[in-house]
Amino acid sequence: MYRISKKEKNLFLIAAIFVGFALLYRLVLLPGIGKSRTLNHQIQLKKQMIENSLRLLNQKEDIQRKSQKFANYAKENLSEEEEIAAFLKEIENIAKNSSVQLIDIKPYSAERKDFYIEYRIEIETESDMNQLITLIYNLQNSESLLRVIKFRISPKADNISIVKGYLTITKVFVSD
Repeated sequence: MYRISKKEKNLFLIAAIFVGFALLYRLVLLPGIGKSRTLNHQIQLKKQMIENSLRLLNQKEDIQRKSQKFANYAKENLSEEEEIAAFLKEIENIAKNSSVQLIDIKPYSAERKDFYIEYRIEIETESDMNQLITLIYNLQNSESLLRVIKFRISPKADNISIVKGYLTITKVFVSD
């Protein structure tokens, strides 16, 4: 048989230890390091999600207060006819408070847009200029989302101090 010298034994032992460490590094340490990095990344993502959730939770009261403010603009479960009737009543009340006489009212059907529903009404009025301006101001500044989108003014034929106003008014509801 072949005899191995002491020097060869030492070299073989060093080579075996080196191969053992290489195998240990490749089979145990590298997968562990990769798993550790993956877990650290997932922990960071979860930590950011928790921080965002805590930030929202801290703003909960402010968000609820603001949502209550805008809740009036959300559409209730009323039919289109009921909604137009409520819209007409609101315009009549504003006109009455502004001392403006309504001559003609023409409601149109609702128009659905991206995330809201728009109701439109055209009215014809008679009043003096100050009352008409007050009406427009009150419409624009109502609690509802009323807007005068078009108007035309002309003097009344038999009385110059009285003007005829033709207004197109819209009301917007946020829909689901």
